[in-house]
Amino acid sequence: METEAMNYEVVLTWLRAKHAAVEKAIAGIEELRGLEAATDGGAPTRTLTSGMESGNVASDAFFSLNIADAARKYLTMVKKPQSAQQIADALKQGGFHTTSKNFTVTVYSVLARQEDLTRVKRGQWALIAWYPGLRRKGAPTNGKSPEPTESHEKE
Repeated sequence: METEAMNYEVVLTWLRAKHAAVEKAIAGIEELRGLEAATDGGAPTRTLTSGMESGNVASDAFFSLNIADAARKYLTMVKKPQSAQQIADALKQGGFHTTSKNFTVTVYSVLARQEDLTRVKRGQWALIAWYPGLRRKGAPTNGKSPEPTESHEKE
């Protein structure tokens, strides 16, 4: 019987920790909803974006995410293109743990392999969904794969 009590204590401790985390998440969402709903002349007095511009990333914003998902989440939060350095810094600030010697290079490498991310200008990364008319190099047109073309350049 004593073994069962110990197992229940472990389970209860785990559930209490999860409960606290859920309560914290609920409070955060309610705060954001309240900040967006509070108006001054029809415009929000503060939005998530304004907090992000000042570099405020919650210390656990990217906990348990991989680099690609964390970068997507960060770009969604700031709603504007960011450099690999800015993304790497935000991920670290948001609780992303890494052992990489050059985390910015690692982030850049991951970003370059994502189908839903694109470089919009030199060194700036964005969600491709922000640019609906953008055609990616080598992308099929009308559902067909591109046909090979001959090079007619002068040598």
